[in-house]
Amino acid sequence: MDEVDDTRKTLGYALTELQKDVEEELLKHPESEREALRAATKFAIFVVHNKKKPKLAELPEGMPYYAGEEVEDVWLDYPWEAMDIAEHDRLAADNRKSVA
Repeated sequence: MDEVDDTRKTLGYALTELQKDVEEELLKHPESEREALRAATKFAIFVVHNKKKPKLAELPEGMPYYAGEEVEDVWLDYPWEAMDIAEHDRLAADNRKSVA
């Protein structure tokens, strides 16, 4: 899960690291159980926003991918990154008024 799929560099890295962690954990199980455990391990991707632009990494074929919204390549400000939440809310309200 991530807030935005921008270039997919971070998302691709995170997925690769998770897959390595799974392989490391599988080594703790008897070899006879590993393939079944590997097959039972499922990943999916969820992002709040997917930027419609070329990506630097590909996701494995068949991996579920969910985006809350497809957006153009614009800067996105998320409230949890705001230094001043009151100012963020004021600017968001002003933006809603100007779009309406």
